[in-house]
Amino acid sequence: MDLFAFITDFYAAYQRGDIAALRLAPDLVHQSPIGTVEGRDQFDQNCAHFAPFIERIEIKNHLTQGHQICAEVVTVSAQGTHAMCEWFTVEQGLVTKLVSYFDASHMR
Repeated sequence: MDLFAFITDFYAAYQRGDIAALRLAPDLVHQSPIGTVEGRDQFDQNCAHFAPFIERIEIKNHLTQGHQICAEVVTVSAQGTHAMCEWFTVEQGLVTKLVSYFDASHMR
C-alpha cells in the first residue's frame, strides 16, 4: 500500500469535510493533546466539529516505516496556520491508531 497516497486522500477528504470517506477502523484510537478518543463514532463527531474551520491542509513532510506513516502538516483556517505532526498506524487499509501532536494551548 502506498501510505503517502493514503494520507493524501485522508487529508483531502478531511479538508472537504467528507468525514465518511476517512478510512478508519471502527475501534480507532486517537490520541492528542486534548485527550484520547476511542472508536470511529466519537472521532467522527469530533471531526464534524473541527473540519468546517479548515480551509486547507498542506503536507510538508512524511516518513514511513512498515505500516506506519508520520506526516508533518500545516492546517490553514481563518484563525491562522497551525503546525502539527500526525502518526498513523494503517492495517488492512484502515487507520487503527492516530497520534496527533500540536500546540493545544489555545483550546484550554
